[in-house]
Amino acid sequence: MGEKSAWHSSWWIGLGAFMIAATVQVVSSVWPESIKPHPLIVAAFFAIAVLCILIPVVRVIYLWASRSIRTNEIPPSPLEIIFEPLNPARKFWSLEAKQDFYKRVTGPYWECRMEIKNVSQKTLRNVAVTVERIGPSPEKPHRADFVRINADSCDLQPGCSELVAIIRWPHPKIQVGMLAGPSAWGYGPVIVTASADDVLPAQRRFAFNYETDQMLFDEETS
Repeated sequence: MGEKSAWHSSWWIGLGAFMIAATVQVVSSVWPESIKPHPLIVAAFFAIAVLCILIPVVRVIYLWASRSIRTNEIPPSPLEIIFEPLNPARKFWSLEAKQDFYKRVTGPYWECRMEIKNVSQKTLRNVAVTVERIGPSPEKPHRADFVRINADSCDLQPGCSELVAIIRWPHPKIQVGMLAGPSAWGYGPVIVTASADDVLPAQRRFAFNYETDQMLFDEETS
């Protein structure tokens, strides 16, 4: 609470105390001859005095409690993980061509991508994305590569975003020995975690089925 608000609160409390003291003094000195015919006036005057004290006190308690709650709240992550099932401009998944060290095409593969966006007003340093497959056919956590820079970490300026390759799957999708049909869901769920220096991470969890075009299906966001 600012100095001006504190001064106003003190002024109202002082006024209420003065009114109560004045009421008690008047009642004790002239009651009942002069005041008895008008008890409602005395009661109203006393009630106004009490309100002058209670309202600032309640307001101070409310502001203190609100500030304590805000202090204990966990701030949201400045990172946002974006996946668009409509796949505009094949941004989030597509059939790509493998290239060797000499940029020669060696074979196609399916790539599923997500957009990692900085929604804060400051540059985030060392942004990285970790991908983990859990479930019947798990895969240990690994760093995903940012598509544009071909690296597993980068800095993100305010409002900027980068695409990161979450899943790279062979083409044709169904290979010998793979789970298929209803069992294909056993390669998921997939947990995607975006993190950066000195900020809280963002995490999303997806069901995964490689036999579908979309492959990733949102389960929850945190």
